[in-house]
Amino acid sequence: MRFVLGCLLLSGSILSLAGCLPGLTRSEIDGPISVSAASIRISESRSDNGVSYTLDYQLGEHKVQAAWQLGNAMKRTSKLQLKMPIEATFDEVVQGMQLALADRQNNPWFLAINDTIIELMMEVHEEETKRAEKIAPDSPYRAAVKVQKQIRQWFVEVDVRIVDENGNNVGM
Repeated sequence: MRFVLGCLLLSGSILSLAGCLPGLTRSEIDGPISVSAASIRISESRSDNGVSYTLDYQLGEHKVQAAWQLGNAMKRTSKLQLKMPIEATFDEVVQGMQLALADRQNNPWFLAINDTIIELMMEVHEEETKRAEKIAPDSPYRAAVKVQKQIRQWFVEVDVRIVDENGNNVGM
């Protein structure tokens, strides 16, 4: 097995050197670039490094899918998309969200943020709006929570910032 793998790697290298296979293309810079272009390149490379993962849960007979996209140094927002079956009731959707938020190994948010999410879901449902937002109380950071409903999918976005006593951003 190792011999076959070694032969494949060697033949691929030889074909690539002979020009039969396309070589690896790297994004190279020829000469000086503007500060703006450099900032954009750095921002793009840093913003692509947020962690994303999808988890499946079982709630009675319903499958609950929670898709997490965590922020990084450039993007301070973290997102959660909850997918439920079309026949699920609103109470089951809330239970599905609580199930995803109760998973402490995969949920990075503070408990105060979780409570705010459920509160905003109730507000969206009762007022029949599509979106609600609020600053989560009792959080060590300024956590702006937005909840949005689209048919049977719920989207949650949490923007976390460290602020000083005057409300100025200090950092992430």
